[in-house]
Amino acid sequence: MVVHADWGTNPRKRWMCTARWQESGYRVTPPKLVGDLDSFWARLRSVAPEGAILVGFDFPIGLPAAYASSAGIDDFPAALARFGQNAWARFYDVCETADEISVRRPFYPYRPGGTKRAHLLDGLGLASGSDLLRRCDQATETRGPASPLFWTLGGKQVGKAAIIGWRDLLAPGLRDDALGLRLWPFHGPLDTLLEGNAIVVAETYPAEACVHLGLSPPGRAWSKTSQEGRQRQSAPLLAWAEQRGVHLDEALAARIDDGFGDRKDGEDPFDATVGLFGMLEVALGHRRADVPDSSSVQRVEGWIFGQDASSSKANERSTQEEHVSGDGATLHPHPPSRAMSSPARIIDLSTWPRRGAFEYFRALDNPFFNITSMLDVGQLVAYCKMSGHPFSLAALYLSLRVANEYAPFRLRIEGEHVVAYDEVQGSRTVLVGDEQLAFTYIDYDSSFAVFRGRAERAQRVAQANPGGIDARVGQTDLIHYSVLPWISFTSISHARSWRTGDSVPKITFGRYRREGEHIQMPVSVEVHHGLMDGLHVARFLERLQGYYDEPEVGLAGA
Repeated sequence: MVVHADWGTNPRKRWMCTARWQESGYRVTPPKLVGDLDSFWARLRSVAPEGAILVGFDFPIGLPAAYASSAGIDDFPAALARFGQNAWARFYDVCETADEISVRRPFYPYRPGGTKRAHLLDGLGLASGSDLLRRCDQATETRGPASPLFWTLGGKQVGKAAIIGWRDLLAPGLRDDALGLRLWPFHGPLDTLLEGNAIVVAETYPAEACVHLGLSPPGRAWSKTSQEGRQRQSAPLLAWAEQRGVHLDEALAARIDDGFGDRKDGEDPFDATVGLFGMLEVALGHRRADVPDSSSVQRVEGWIFGQDASSSKANERSTQEEHVSGDGATLHPHPPSRAMSSPARIIDLSTWPRRGAFEYFRALDNPFFNITSMLDVGQLVAYCKMSGHPFSLAALYLSLRVANEYAPFRLRIEGEHVVAYDEVQGSRTVLVGDEQLAFTYIDYDSSFAVFRGRAERAQRVAQANPGGIDARVGQTDLIHYSVLPWISFTSISHARSWRTGDSVPKITFGRYRREGEHIQMPVSVEVHHGLMDGLHVARFLERLQGYYDEPEVGLAGA
């Protein structure tokens, strides 16, 4: 039997969907409320008295490696059984003030008001925002980074759901030896765990399951909170079930076709169902239950069921470049020259999947395209006001951070070659003297504090030497930035030199303004069509919106 539970702090938002194996394959029944947690395991076993049960939960199962190291934890299941008891008695008590945070009481904050994620870093003795994330929480090709486990504020927080799942389900189950509860991947490979009568628990992520099932990621042209958006996924979901030989109860098929009703909370049974389908994709052998070859992941951090073991952006840059170049592509070292201040590698065009598109668009008179999108910057505006950071520089930095995390934005054309840079830098226009234009250059750094210092020094130098433009013609390991705080816009075009084979992306920010409950800012992205498509720009903007929604993550350590 395979079960998937979509999770939440409110019992009315906890739904589970079940598939049972029959002679002709899996049969799936409509989702229902999870119900009483104290009897949850017993109810599962009463439905399937014999054989293994695979259960997926949509909440984090594992700890960030940096936190675990600080807390002296090297075995998550063993630690989980101790949380809430003895020396760890207050582990699940959410801290009300920053001075209450410690490795044995890590969840924060209890309520809004003067709280920031820097308090977590200080209280837990961690160096940067990335230390609050597990490897599987890092951004992937199809989604941005997850919210940190221990943060308990905001619509995207997962901390409170994890508290309920760990305290009220997993920990009691681990303490009950007769239950035979096992956690994947901590207790071993999936095939081994499913032998016998064990109940095997895995972490799931319904949004990622959508991609595994062939749907576009939620938030890209459709929304899980909209009945219309859910209905648009009904045909591919029903087709997937037919292709995989998965039998759907008639009532479930009708609910899928209807988009799970017209209520916004229809997304909860939808997620329960999609998450189950994602688990069946693995159970039926169409997707592997891979785990990175890392003792930290396998013993402490955990992994999301069905997620590609090489998908995390925490992997080495070389892994990212191999993904961009495509299967079989060979990347050759490309030594830095006057036009390049960052290391780069040449992509072997003979095996590059984009070769056809690259050659076609490169031959056009104008191979560039430009997309302007309105992004919500309300959280970033509030954070900058509270922290004293200059808004425009914070917005620019976060976009440069995304560009360095997302490999397509580090591709450039160098003569007859396409090269992939290890890192790209920022070039920003500023006004100097009598409203004259000057270019400044800012080397990227993972610390916003360091980057801000470099940007402010570069601006002071430009202001002290007005009258000249240092265009750095030929340097391509850059993103060209412009800020137009005086106007909002819906489109923009740029001056370019077609003769030089320019391929540097240009990003422009306009004036933000309030639209109802939101504060929106136009962001224009112009890129070379031979190097990427609209899909890649959409992924870039989605990740950027993620950082704008949670600026504490992107600007951590500032």
